[in-house]
Amino acid sequence: MSVDYQNYINDLNNSSFVEVLSGNDDVVERILHMIKESRVDLYADNILVLQYIINRLNLNNELKIVQPGLENKMVEMPIFSKNIPTKKREELIKIWNDGRLSIKGKKKKCLSINIT
Repeated sequence: MSVDYQNYINDLNNSSFVEVLSGNDDVVERILHMIKESRVDLYADNILVLQYIINRLNLNNELKIVQPGLENKMVEMPIFSKNIPTKKREELIKIWNDGRLSIKGKKKKCLSINIT
């Protein structure tokens, strides 16, 4: 989103605060299992992809897909651990949001999500 945000993610001094999930096959499955285990609060993806994976993993009773109402557009926001001091989390969210707004243009009110 921005050079400052990417630099923070790449900085080895911040490695205990950043978790990167990547791979070719099971990234969405891993994220859904982390949601089930209360390790992740939110994952946003195409509703058809999510429903397919939830069905395939037989998680229909554990997970529910939710969508914002038409009056509220979902704004993607990063999630930072509460192990990062509040001032630093707010600074990182501002860096990320400024980068997002510079790409998309019109300003929207954003909420951040913190995990413990």
